[in-house]
Amino acid sequence: MTIMILRQKTLNEPSSESPFASTAFLGILAVLILAAAGGIFMKPFTFATIYTHDTIIVFDAIHRMLRGQIPSEDFRSSLGVLTWAIPGAVARWRGQYAGSIETSSVLVLFPMLLASVLLLRQRAGMAASAIFMLSLGAMVVVPLTPGDPGFFVSPAMHYNRWGWAAIALLGLLAIDGGRGRAWAWVEAIVATLLVVFLFYLKITYFIFGILYLAMMLFLGAQRRKVAIVSAALSAALILATGLGTGILLPYIADLRESMASSGVSRNVLKSGLANINDIALFATVAIYVRIILPDVGWALSLPFIVMLGSGLLIIDQNFHLYYIFSMITLFVLADGLLRQNGISSGLTAIPALMMFVFVSSYGLAQTVATAIYEHEAAIPFRPVISGFPGLRIGETQGNIFETPPTGTLFDQATAMRLPGIVQPPLRQGEYAYIVEDGTNLLRRNGVNAPILVFDFLDSFSAQLDLPRNPHGYAWLHPHRNISDETAPPAEEFFSEVQFVMWPLVPREMISRDFLEEKYGDFLHKNFTVVARSDFWILMKRQQALSDNLGGLRR
Repeated sequence: MTIMILRQKTLNEPSSESPFASTAFLGILAVLILAAAGGIFMKPFTFATIYTHDTIIVFDAIHRMLRGQIPSEDFRSSLGVLTWAIPGAVARWRGQYAGSIETSSVLVLFPMLLASVLLLRQRAGMAASAIFMLSLGAMVVVPLTPGDPGFFVSPAMHYNRWGWAAIALLGLLAIDGGRGRAWAWVEAIVATLLVVFLFYLKITYFIFGILYLAMMLFLGAQRRKVAIVSAALSAALILATGLGTGILLPYIADLRESMASSGVSRNVLKSGLANINDIALFATVAIYVRIILPDVGWALSLPFIVMLGSGLLIIDQNFHLYYIFSMITLFVLADGLLRQNGISSGLTAIPALMMFVFVSSYGLAQTVATAIYEHEAAIPFRPVISGFPGLRIGETQGNIFETPPTGTLFDQATAMRLPGIVQPPLRQGEYAYIVEDGTNLLRRNGVNAPILVFDFLDSFSAQLDLPRNPHGYAWLHPHRNISDETAPPAEEFFSEVQFVMWPLVPREMISRDFLEEKYGDFLHKNFTVVARSDFWILMKRQQALSDNLGGLRR
């Protein structure tokens, strides 16, 4: 049976005042949000108190593209090309790595705010619309994973925040904008662009985007039309762009490798229990709407199940515990349901009020992160990792505004070299010191050839602008994007590699140990130790460097 999500507005008394946010209001708000985001975050530096290594992964992918490599074609990545290409274009434009992710987020926010203006009109009142757009803007541009404490500042994993925002926007289409069949085509085009964006960003988000379109098949004839048209246009656009650029088949191959490698299990129930207060908050709103609108209030049921479930699955898959981002859309749906059925303004205030309660605690963390970011922009800075000017690294322990010391070793270094010792988490300053130690080792030995780092990531090639191995990975996470079954043969993995950096204190012990177990025999047979530092062993290929080095794209 078809579920009719919303009927046309039927007021008992005629009124000239619309219960919905006007286009002018939404447009002005969008301009203000974008201006604030640009003024705060489009700066030539990157600041991180956490996930420094994930930030460097982005810089490394940018360097590969500056060297002429294409994601999935020339280096393996289970993340879509837009994850790397947008920051890469910004880095090329600005001439540096630092600030590329933050500036990219501001640029991505522009079309998302435009989509918000188009979709919120005739769907929500001023209060709910404003909270939604402010939450969306903060989610996209503030370098903080929503749900983390405010001092966990990092632009890393930007693709998650971008994807969450796109999915939240798609969810708005679960209610009819009430503007006729012609407008349905506009909505279908907006939905198509969001779905294609998700496909080239992160495949799991694309799958949930398709799930949202499938949900719309059961929400009335108008929603069904939007879903079908959008699905058809999305398929056509993905095929045209993917086959036209040649990226589609390599991207699918990387996705297959990642799916075959993944052996990580999570506990969705744990995530649900961690967010039980937020779930109860919206459940209260849903019951309230059901009481006020006994005939159609039940129409929130399907979106509630799909959006809540997808939000929980996504944050669980991302190893995040808090903030079910899709709930901001659910509150807007509740607000729109009341307004489109002629409920008086006093009674429609409840969803927006509960929405404010939901986002306020998370918004506080985003405000703190923004304040820290602005503070960092105003203080003198000495680079911690010399090859990345503008990368500022702070600490989540002690004084978070203080640049970490880089002149001392930490006591666990020797113990970490011994087999069977569990490595404690590295602080950001410790990790930065280890990276700088390796960078100096490569400089002292005049290395200017492709290297392979036996660790989670390559922290050096981008710093030193080294030639790139054409068979590398964006990062190496055993049982997530590489495994015994999917790892390439040693001859391919080391194809143009001339030097290997072997970490005594790796960023991820599991990565070094996996590579040692898988490729150790080949490494020790074909490479010899030429230099050491406190934290790295530099090994060089015994035979002459391959003549194929000249064929690398630059």
